[in-house]
Amino acid sequence: MNNKLPSTFSSIKATLPTLGIGLGLRGSLIDSIMAHQEKIDWLEFTPENYFQSATGGQDLLKRMSRQFALTSHGVSMSIGSADALDQNYLAHLKHLVEITDSPWFSDHLSFSSVDNHYIHDLFPLPQNIQAAQHVADKIQAAQAFVGKPMLIENISAYQKMEGPLSEAQFLTEVATLADCGILLDLNNLYINSINLKFDPYQYLAEIPLERVVQVHMAGHLHTSKYLVDTHGERVEKNVFALLEHLLTLVEVKAITLERDQNFADFKELMFDLDRIRDIHNSRKTHVSREKERETNKDKRHPDSTVSLVSTADETDLIDCAPTGSGVEALREFEKAFIGNLLERTTGSTPFTVEREALSSADINNLQLSENASEIYLMITNSRLEELLQSVCPCTFVALGDCSKKVSAGFYRKHPTIGLSQEISTKDFAEYLNSDWPEVIMELPYLCELALSEHKKRFCGQYNIDSNLIDLELDSFEQLSQSQPILNESLELFTSAYPIPSIVRATESLANVAAEEVFMPWGNSASGISGPYNIAIYRPTGGASAQLLTVPVAAAALIKAAAQTRRSADSSTSYKPFSCLNLIEEAMSSMQISPSTENLANLIGLVKQLFELGIFAGCKRLNAS
Repeated sequence: MNNKLPSTFSSIKATLPTLGIGLGLRGSLIDSIMAHQEKIDWLEFTPENYFQSATGGQDLLKRMSRQFALTSHGVSMSIGSADALDQNYLAHLKHLVEITDSPWFSDHLSFSSVDNHYIHDLFPLPQNIQAAQHVADKIQAAQAFVGKPMLIENISAYQKMEGPLSEAQFLTEVATLADCGILLDLNNLYINSINLKFDPYQYLAEIPLERVVQVHMAGHLHTSKYLVDTHGERVEKNVFALLEHLLTLVEVKAITLERDQNFADFKELMFDLDRIRDIHNSRKTHVSREKERETNKDKRHPDSTVSLVSTADETDLIDCAPTGSGVEALREFEKAFIGNLLERTTGSTPFTVEREALSSADINNLQLSENASEIYLMITNSRLEELLQSVCPCTFVALGDCSKKVSAGFYRKHPTIGLSQEISTKDFAEYLNSDWPEVIMELPYLCELALSEHKKRFCGQYNIDSNLIDLELDSFEQLSQSQPILNESLELFTSAYPIPSIVRATESLANVAAEEVFMPWGNSASGISGPYNIAIYRPTGGASAQLLTVPVAAAALIKAAAQTRRSADSSTSYKPFSCLNLIEEAMSSMQISPSTENLANLIGLVKQLFELGIFAGCKRLNAS
């Protein structure tokens, strides 16, 4: 193995900040995090959650970065895939690393895609030199483009991957060839040591601990056959013991407590965080004189970090397009692995595998045991359900007990899963209508609810025009000289049901049986009937998208403004409408008289539309 290659990483690690004890940033934990910020040193965020600038999440990251140090921990780079690095992914990642001033970024020693088919899970690689070199090449390319050190994380596994290298040797080979850092997940290490039957302390003795920058701590689930990585339970004593031992061997820059579910009692997280801090504070790092000399030797060349963070032109994205017979064998292995899971999960697979390209060890790796297959299928199905639920959470509450069947059926019908959640979920409402008529009969608003949630989740970014001004609309002169500009992100549609009310009920009564909460809106005898005008838009400042029911008169004003916008886009002879023109148009479309009362009401509505951000602002018109 090549673990004695010249390294620049010791000098790089020495320049990295010591962050302390931190927590994974999760949306549902933000309020609790802010209430306990004196006990939380830093936060780790998942960049994929913030790639969509329209969600307003990037503004959240900027705000959080003013309170905490942040680092990026990705889940979808698929660094082990035989495919080239996704250049669009790297561009988004680089942007987030820059705006958060993340001192490093990390991802997993795994693959989750092949031939641009993503399945949103972390799968193991063949443990051989060819795969290690391939991953190392891609890590170097990613580091060079992003301009910060990359850490590679060991993943949990449920079947031993055959090959000439052990798991520890494979991680060592990748990190050494790439000259990168390690994010050591001690929960994953412990899980694998039990599932795959090896000594975790021997593992620590075999890997290059001087490359360990960050540590992950998490909980796991006990099943009858395996320990399963869930990030939903308390950290166990054996994982704490591994941390105690590790910190006697090496200095680490950061320790993270990961929790992705079961957030009901934040005190549990604080208890585990305090335990980690106690261990960290009581265990002094004992680095031998020999290791100190090795570290000092590397520090003789402080400028060597330039080779890692080389200045890649933003317009010249890194193109790591792997070639060669070893990579093609890896591609066939990955197609077969994901293809087998897709076929068992969804009933179909898009891949044809050239099995003659696979080695005997690769073929053995594909012969998953029944127990391992069961675990991988459980995790994969859970990931797919989580993906769909993250976009349509209220729809899932309404579905109740049948949500698992519905989501599994959706991915059976739509087995090609792209990296973008928008692509993955755009057909969900249509699928509900076509494949679940019995559910729609009971919950007739469900399709519109799902469509509204999808539109809200991927509502476009509101871009502020610097030429817009705020005007006091207190006179007819001002009304006639002010052109209202419609929010670019706004979408207005008609619904048979009061979708915003349903969403609010779902969010506040998530644990109430769906039929008790929702049936009144599906029952004509209730006396509640549409149509309802629903507005979805994103206000200024990148805030969360809004979902509102607007009255008929407001809808008429919005439609008039939208019509003038379309006219402006298509005609150079377009004459701008003023606020007064819009009011006249609304009166005409609603066939109401231009009485003083009606006029006053409509002027009041125009002002409200400005206050809400549905009208983004005004442009002053020349007086006639």
